Amino acid sequence: MLPICIRFGRVILFQSSSEATRASLKISLWQPFFNLVARSKQDFSITEAPKIRTIPARHWWDADYLRKNFLEMLFSDPRPGAPATHV
Repeated sequence: MLPICIRFGRVILFQSSSEATRASLKISLWQPFFNLVARSKQDFSITEAPKIRTIPARHWWDADYLRKNFLEMLFSDPRPGAPATHV
């Protein structure tokens, strides 16, 4: 799965899911793309360093686990009285 989001200002965001269990394997898979972008400064710019994380699938919907280990990835429900599990 590779969701792609195109935003204002010619920004492209993408996220992928895979069965790779080691971050080093994921980095090696994406490294050719990162190298291409780095070599093509006239065409691309990187505004934020790539983030490659490995999260066990059983925790994808575990708000407590994500809050403890991947807080920067969460968007909590801002409504008053919303349960802590609404992320």
